[in-house]
Amino acid sequence: MDEEVGAMKERYGQWAGNREGTRGDPTKCSMEISEPGRGMLFYQCSRNGTVEEDGELWCKTHAPSSVRAREEKSRKKYEDDCERRAKAYPENVRKAAIQECIKIADADGSFSGDRIAKALRARLKMSLLLGRESRED
Repeated sequence: MDEEVGAMKERYGQWAGNREGTRGDPTKCSMEISEPGRGMLFYQCSRNGTVEEDGELWCKTHAPSSVRAREEKSRKKYEDDCERRAKAYPENVRKAAIQECIKIADADGSFSGDRIAKALRARLKMSLLLGRESRED
């Protein structure tokens, strides 16, 4: 259904209500995008293609190298944030908090036979076990 000229798509926005789609502009970015809130209607990015990668023209935002750089920056920020939080919340404090939650769940006689309380105890115990295993690896 998609006809391609070289590596660039020839048609954009093809769907059941518009099987032909719209013809692609070879001078524009090759990315097929949709506006937020407009559902699943796609069209070619309207920015001029200024970066050539993989035989296609891309705008600076959609160039594969730019996308990879943004993803790497985001991943690095996430890892730094996780490391900062781990330092701020020591392992022994986390374990003690989970143990206290388990004691509360076990001591509460009104919920001891309840399916939800059992699931909570199991989840807390699993969290404690997984926390130990991830630190040992």
